[in-house]
Amino acid sequence: MEKAAKESSGFRWFMLFILLASFTVTFMTRFIWSPLIPTMSKEFGLSATEAGAYMSAFYTGYLITQIPGGMLADRFGVKFVMSISLLIGGVATFFLSMMTTYEMGFALRVATGLGAGCIMACCGKMISKYFKPNERSMAFGILLVGPTAGLLLSNYLGPVLLSSMGWQGAFRVIGIIAMIIAVLVFVLVKSEKVDKSQIAKVGFFSSLGDVLKNKGVVLVGLAGFGLMWVSLGTATWANAYMGSLGIESSVAGQVMMLYSAGGIIASVVSGLIVDKFHLDRRKFIMGCYLVLIVMTIVFGLQTSVGALMLTGFLFGFFSYTANPHLNAIVIDYSGAAFSATATGFTNVMFQLASLIGPLVFGFMSDSTGSFASVWVAMAAGPLLGILVLLAAKNAKKAEE
Repeated sequence: MEKAAKESSGFRWFMLFILLASFTVTFMTRFIWSPLIPTMSKEFGLSATEAGAYMSAFYTGYLITQIPGGMLADRFGVKFVMSISLLIGGVATFFLSMMTTYEMGFALRVATGLGAGCIMACCGKMISKYFKPNERSMAFGILLVGPTAGLLLSNYLGPVLLSSMGWQGAFRVIGIIAMIIAVLVFVLVKSEKVDKSQIAKVGFFSSLGDVLKNKGVVLVGLAGFGLMWVSLGTATWANAYMGSLGIESSVAGQVMMLYSAGGIIASVVSGLIVDKFHLDRRKFIMGCYLVLIVMTIVFGLQTSVGALMLTGFLFGFFSYTANPHLNAIVIDYSGAAFSATATGFTNVMFQLASLIGPLVFGFMSDSTGSFASVWVAMAAGPLLGILVLLAAKNAKKAEE
């Protein structure tokens, strides 16, 4: 942590801005597909299933490189791993403008995900380097504005670029933006001296084994799965729930914008509060989860637009209040030397909820013909998180 103390405050914040830009652009490459679906489905004759599979293709690549990307960043440093990963994602997105077959597009979406999958681990490594333990919740809170910002930018730029440059132009512009940020990372991020005294103790693949044996890291991964279970479930099914109430899609979209706004505010504010008042991260997360259980049920009971908008904002706020601290506490348990590997590993556990949850909730909705059981099932996610964090009480934290 001596490096974090020595770095000038201005440079640290500049590096955090670079991380935020990098993280945001990966979500732009991920979500630019969504506003282009109607046009491209018509042009290529894609079914809804085939169009949706392009998002699954991205997630396939994304999950594959989470852990290897972290291991590479721990061993060789962030500068090269992060810049090459962004370049891969940018080039793959650019070449989507040249797709002529469904299979070609599918392969390029997998490649885009492969590049994006390394970024979160690299960001975790950089934050562990430039920010002290009592500053990391704030840093992660700012970083985690990236997903929502990327989603909003994609949904804004997608239609604009589509109308002015066609779907080909949309892919080219987003791809070029990603490539520019890749160059900036390569030029501006300092080459770092890897802590070989700790890395040398284990082989390349053994470092993952060391993380897997870390009780605190594994339990936080499970706790994060519980949070993603409800937040990604909401992102997938909230609009359908409101549609079942007879609410127009445009109005449902406004509710979800308030949900997203609450999430952005919570991510930054909660990070500032926890760091400023030196709150215990584990206990704070458990408290947030308890409120989230209540808000999940409350939101699912609302049927009027006004009530959905009010509870939607609060639901979004408490859905994202714990997020920065989950990522910060991972490094508390893993230590800085293996922070990228640990971040990559736990992010895989978090993201597994995005693969399992929507299928489970869809099955429940089809089986019961109602969303009531779906909201109860979603609330089980943070309940699981509380239970595993109780078990993490005696988990040993790494020495900084």
